[in-house]
Amino acid sequence: MTAIGLRPPSDAADLQLWSAGDRAANGTPASPSTAELARGRAGALERPLGLASATRRSVAVVADRFHGRTVDEITYLDARSRPIGIVRLSDQGALVLAVRLGYQDKFARGSLSRPEAIAQAQALARALAPSLDASLLDVPPLARPTMNGGQWTVSWPRTVGGFPVDGDGVTVRLWRSGDVHSVTVNDRPLSPPARTITAERARAALDDLLPALVSGERQSDGTIGSATLHWVAANDRFRPEGADAPASVLRLAYVFEMRFGGPSAALLRTVTFWIDAETGELIGGDALQ
Repeated sequence: MTAIGLRPPSDAADLQLWSAGDRAANGTPASPSTAELARGRAGALERPLGLASATRRSVAVVADRFHGRTVDEITYLDARSRPIGIVRLSDQGALVLAVRLGYQDKFARGSLSRPEAIAQAQALARALAPSLDASLLDVPPLARPTMNGGQWTVSWPRTVGGFPVDGDGVTVRLWRSGDVHSVTVNDRPLSPPARTITAERARAALDDLLPALVSGERQSDGTIGSATLHWVAANDRFRPEGADAPASVLRLAYVFEMRFGGPSAALLRTVTFWIDAETGELIGGDALQ
């Protein structure tokens, strides 16, 4: 992989922070006051999510080491102390994640259509709106079949300033039966640029960096497309000495995709490069093998 300037996974500098078997998220029982507050905040979400039948609610404070955040996690249990759902809330009470546990064969054998899935997801999102930013629902939802057709995934991708926020937005997953599987909400903080360089300047910056990132043979097999602006979580894909986790605050970047043909295509399909829209520096990217 060195011929294309990508870090081998074992080169991540922050591996020293982890040991084999370490959990990316560690939970501890919440204090009585924290647990009472979390249960109160989650109370309005239980009926829309189908969790109101729970007989007990266990609360933990979970430190998400990978994403650099702490959430209150409420686990819902039935009369036999079996977990039937999980809800995670931010420290401000905003919904981060909700998932119903327990699979039944009927879930994937329903006949929920695309329009029905969108309508049901919209109704659920509206019911949860007090615990999420309603502006995230201002864009038209997208629906696609997932889980080999057993689910519908309905999403509201987040955009800010007219540019996509990669990985952010609201996603509702419904079984074909119409039962709720999960809801996820990503609304990460952004660092807007004080000024924005042109796409031409961003491309020039990338061209200066390419010899150190992609070998001559790979360059001749690759074609770089036009830039698009996205909000991205900077990473150290091209810096083996850097930390491996993505940044918690997103930055606006020009995204360049390099597609490979010829012999290189057997090793790599595409590499994306993220050039900071303010500074012109390389702040990460991704690769598809």
